[in-house]
Amino acid sequence: MRLQEFPKFRAEHVEVQGQQVVVYGRFDQAALATECRSWLWLGNGAAWGDLENLNIPARTAEFHCWKEDFDESRFFLGLPWVPGYANPDDLMQVLDETATWEERIFRPSDALAAPTEDGWRQLTRIGSRKGLVLGEHDYIVEGGWDHEHCFLCSETIDEEQPKCFRSINEGREWWACPSCYEKWVVPHDGRFVFRQE
Repeated sequence: MRLQEFPKFRAEHVEVQGQQVVVYGRFDQAALATECRSWLWLGNGAAWGDLENLNIPARTAEFHCWKEDFDESRFFLGLPWVPGYANPDDLMQVLDETATWEERIFRPSDALAAPTEDGWRQLTRIGSRKGLVLGEHDYIVEGGWDHEHCFLCSETIDEEQPKCFRSINEGREWWACPSCYEKWVVPHDGRFVFRQE
């Protein structure tokens, strides 16, 4: 399922109610829509809000969003609606046919441990110790970065389940288990956002 196949929500009327904007609109198809925290794809980002008062037979609903996310002219064009289960960057990474993915075997790597104010420690994966400057209470945990999670199903990727796929885009990494990679990434299928979990 490509983005152009997602349900489109088009504004019919807009009201400002305090700090929120209520967009009264209609879906081109409402079968996949549910009342929930969700977002509308603006083409270069997402407008987050809550879908309420959904009437599936009439295909009407209200989208309550915050003023800073609001661009009235865009809502009247009809925008792809996506349930809040999915992160916009994750969906765009799956749909991006130019994204480069590489098959990998996961291996633990060293981690930088830094104490937090509440007494815990925060681990940050480090690729190299060259040029690394430790804070007064920081220390290295050898092999401390011992797993990742599939960005689509949260399955653990570690030495016991080491086969995985990784993509890097603008400094961010995405890790996918083999099942999700084959089911969603290879065909660039965005239907994963409509799973009920």
